[in-house]
Amino acid sequence: MAKNKFYFSHDGGARNDDKMIAVRMKHKAEGYAVYFMILEKMLESSDYILFKDYNVLAFDFRVGSDLVKSIVEDFGLFEFTDDNKSFYSKSFKSRMEPLENLRKQRREAGLKSAEKRAKSTKNQQNPTVVERSLTKNPTKESKVNNNTNVLLQKPTNTREENFEEENSQNQNSTFKNFQEEKEKSSAKKEKELESVKNFLVENGADYTDVSEWFRKRIEERKATTRYYAEKFILECKKNNISVREGVYACAFNGWVNFNPQWVINQKESNSKSSKNGSKEKQSDDPNDPKVGKENLSAYEKLRQQMARG
Repeated sequence: MAKNKFYFSHDGGARNDDKMIAVRMKHKAEGYAVYFMILEKMLESSDYILFKDYNVLAFDFRVGSDLVKSIVEDFGLFEFTDDNKSFYSKSFKSRMEPLENLRKQRREAGLKSAEKRAKSTKNQQNPTVVERSLTKNPTKESKVNNNTNVLLQKPTNTREENFEEENSQNQNSTFKNFQEEKEKSSAKKEKELESVKNFLVENGADYTDVSEWFRKRIEERKATTRYYAEKFILECKKNNISVREGVYACAFNGWVNFNPQWVINQKESNSKSSKNGSKEKQSDDPNDPKVGKENLSAYEKLRQQMARG
């Protein structure tokens, strides 16, 4: 489960709403489930608006893109932005107002707490000097007066110096511990990532392709875990796609996410082009001498350079 757990209200009789009845009549319980998965995705967005990319949503929900498109467009459940590139729900935004108020309160509380800590630190840094006025017989007691001031000031300064020194040592120690933990965490993540890459290679993928694909996924903050790799391999097997072919397609086409249907569509398109008398299909392997330099994609050129280097 995610660390940030937020909730939205779900009416007890939502399934009996007129629009929901229409959804269930056409798409049954699956359509009802997809609708609420869309709301969950909106909750994860900062502005409760989703980009109208039905293929990506379909891959996330493990359903067909036609079903997602129908839920969004056919039942009046969502509104669209002026450029028609994104969609949102007015009623859902209204229900999220308490959450927005909570977030605002937390931000304000955090700012007030920071200001309070800053003032407290500033007050601690200002030295306090206790002066005692001796008005009786100032001439005779001048030496006593001077000695008294020295005795009162010296311990105070000593305590402040000790505090500053101790505070500095604590800060240095804390920063050092933080750096060590950060380095350990980074090394652990690198080790885990390398393990997942090797796992895909063991199942037939090319290491260069895996590295390029995972680089894009990391940039987009997508999962690169062993669990995701296992799910990817399972999807490939279910659709008669080799792991090598699936990984290569993602790296070659710049796909961050993987949808087996995209690979199938691409293969069918290439097959049709070949039957219609197009140029002879060239090898995907950049090391194949039949591949002309002018026909190499940027990614294929990169693979060729890495293979030679």
